[in-house]
Amino acid sequence: MNQILLIDDEEVDLMTFKRAHETLNIAGEVSIAHNGEEALMMMESFGLQPELIFLDINMPRMNGIEFIQILKSYEAYREIPIVILTTSNHQSDKEVMHRHGIYGYFVKPYAFKDYLYMLDIVLKYWSLSKRAYS
Repeated sequence: MNQILLIDDEEVDLMTFKRAHETLNIAGEVSIAHNGEEALMMMESFGLQPELIFLDINMPRMNGIEFIQILKSYEAYREIPIVILTTSNHQSDKEVMHRHGIYGYFVKPYAFKDYLYMLDIVLKYWSLSKRAYS
């Protein structure tokens, strides 16, 4: 894996993801954006081309739903897999995200071991499915 983009505004969640990334010894770099607006700027202005995006829903300036709507309007970014990683367990959020073609929807686990398990499963699945289409 070359590039992951993590979009989340909560510092604790960012630190948890980074710690899990290191613990699982995942190859590749993690870029961080604190909201959808910042993520789009990184992609458009700095040429960031993530292979996989982890996205929170509830963020300031541009939330996850707004980000996906804009991202999917760009042909160059339309096929990037997006995994929702959020605290929201609302059915309406899940339905909206699935209508936008997200890759997966996960509620952030509280225990670090559960977070590790979830991230490991997502990345293994992504790696296997990526190879199937290569």
